[in-house]
Amino acid sequence: MILNRKETKNNTNSTTDKQSLMLRMVTSYSIFLLVILILFLYLYQSTFRNVQQQYDFQQKSTMVSNVELFEKDLKIMDIYCRQLLQNNTFRKLIAFHDPDDKGFMDMGIALATTLSTDVYPEALLPIEEVYCYLPNTDYILSPNYFISAERYYSWMKRYANPEYTNWLKALSEESNYYQFLPMDNVAPNFSKNYYMYMVNMDDLYYMDANAVVCFVLEKEELASLFTTLSSDNFDTDFIVAVNEDNVPFMSLLSNPDFSVDKIMNLHYTNNFSHNHGSLTIGKYTSQLTGYTYYYSFPAFSSTSSTITKQVLYITCFVIAFLLGISLIIRFSRRNVAPIIVIERDLDVMKNADYMIDMGPGDGDAGGTIVAAGTPEDIMASEQSITEKYLKTERG
Repeated sequence: MILNRKETKNNTNSTTDKQSLMLRMVTSYSIFLLVILILFLYLYQSTFRNVQQQYDFQQKSTMVSNVELFEKDLKIMDIYCRQLLQNNTFRKLIAFHDPDDKGFMDMGIALATTLSTDVYPEALLPIEEVYCYLPNTDYILSPNYFISAERYYSWMKRYANPEYTNWLKALSEESNYYQFLPMDNVAPNFSKNYYMYMVNMDDLYYMDANAVVCFVLEKEELASLFTTLSSDNFDTDFIVAVNEDNVPFMSLLSNPDFSVDKIMNLHYTNNFSHNHGSLTIGKYTSQLTGYTYYYSFPAFSSTSSTITKQVLYITCFVIAFLLGISLIIRFSRRNVAPIIVIERDLDVMKNADYMIDMGPGDGDAGGTIVAAGTPEDIMASEQSITEKYLKTERG
């Protein structure tokens, strides 16, 4: 739109019109920019959620593989115990009630020698050692030795400040069976880095089999079954497993912010619980055993690659926003400037696409549209004063 300079009242009105039009243009462009930015944020959030879901389910797939390996090891422990029960000499040995009975020591030593030549569980499992406690005689049988429980505890193992009674009690309590019991729970002087997993042989045999097989596992070896899942940070990561009766049987839990009960009672959406700082907690129930595993892994938002991408997205967003504001101001000024200049410039007027001629006179005598259209339309108007100047200019 082009206004004829001759109909302009004063510079104040012109400046006011310019500011008003500038404001309208800036507002229009800003709304357009805002819509684009909102769309950008929506697409970012949508993409972030989709990638996060893929990341979570990737961690779950890793956990499923780890659980399969872990339960395979549990199966190997069970098979070892059942094979031991198939040994006729072993069944005779556990039937003794007095270690002084004839043949007891010879039978035990011979069996220990035989076991040492068989496939040793340590070759198949991430365990420190395995031994069998015989409650009737208070003896320990292993693939390496046959010795009294007291001698095994105080001499063979050389535990510091021995608490023999507590250890013997732990081997005899049914509530400790089939769970990974931290050895420092048995006695405070035991190392925190070891776990005991005990199998009651009486549960595996149709006749009396008063014996308990104990597998000793180092914490890091046990955790190594799940290291592909975690970041190897035992101060924050954890694995908790509960049996089909919802009773915990394994807890690799060092994080002071969580307890087993708290973990089990969290709200899980699609078997995941988020918003725990740098951790996400997953839940998986094994189809084979019915055991449920709770596990932690680095939250998607806390991974280094995600943080890098977020910084990149935020930087791009800020740059786009600042660039958009700069372009809005620039385009608005370019679109407004011709309205102020054109009315004073005949060269511009004769090359305009569209003109509006206000009149018929100056000041109070003006204010009426006397002609509108292309420069040719203005020159064809008999009421327009501007047409004389245009004709003279084109002359």
